[in-house]
Amino acid sequence: MLLGVALAFPASAAAHAVAPAGAVKDRSAPVGLWTGTVTFSGTEIEATMSFAADGTMCSSQPPGPEGGAEARGRWWRAGTATFSFRGTERFFDGSGATTGHLRFRHDATLVGVAWFTTTGVGTYFDADGNELGSTPATARMKRVSPAPQQC
Repeated sequence: MLLGVALAFPASAAAHAVAPAGAVKDRSAPVGLWTGTVTFSGTEIEATMSFAADGTMCSSQPPGPEGGAEARGRWWRAGTATFSFRGTERFFDGSGATTGHLRFRHDATLVGVAWFTTTGVGTYFDADGNELGSTPATARMKRVSPAPQQC
């Protein structure tokens, strides 16, 4: 998402700029840190996603007094401007105890170098692993850094 930084420098300066640790030069890859919204079941939530060059992805919400969520998964290229990712998001209460989880899979399309949109599905499970149901989901994310966050 900070890809605009390279545009702020003259061509010669941008050519010699050092990329942040973990960043890749292939801007058609989703590697980096992204923020945006995920929409499901009529609800829209703010989200942060991180994609690393090694194919890992993660997402987290800082825990608060009522709990939070953290996700881990994998991403892979599906085409020149498309990729897919899947993983599991764990939900926890204020004490850190798992209250349930979500298995998700999304297909994404890069829109230039700064955005991607997705369509996907998530399946919810309670803390005991009982399936509760599935719901379609979409996301619209903006790159905020070419370097992924530490997962």
